[in-house]
Amino acid sequence: MNVGGDKGRSIPVTPPLMAAIQACRPADPNPGSAVWQHADGEPVAADDLAAMLLFTAHDAGLTRPPEITPEAVRHTYISYLVRQGVRLNDLPALVGPVRPGLLAAYGVYSPPGSAMQLDSVESVYPALERYYRESSGDATEPDPGQTA
Repeated sequence: MNVGGDKGRSIPVTPPLMAAIQACRPADPNPGSAVWQHADGEPVAADDLAAMLLFTAHDAGLTRPPEITPEAVRHTYISYLVRQGVRLNDLPALVGPVRPGLLAAYGVYSPPGSAMQLDSVESVYPALERYYRESSGDATEPDPGQTA
């Protein structure tokens, strides 16, 4: 998946996750269009995405739904990557810009030893990968190096 803009980057997406993303898009989307958009093709605003995340947390029965914010999800994802040993300097290529001071603070989550390249860590949460694989009817184990 390609993210445009000043801080553009390519994000590897496994086939089951790509199928889930495509299920949310129009049948014949413009390749440059937003993943989440209204029926008229207009992108969903950041505030609306945050509200949808809140509704999802409520519907899932989480104990403190207001704490499930886009920022909290981003922090959790960055921490997940760092705990696997990813090089801190490589993180912005996957997660977008991170202020240097904040990037340095994530160092406390790094395991001892040499840091790993982005392509050496699992970029998709295993539970999400499993969920999308099962919901797509694909019960096979994914190839860890395979991306869409």
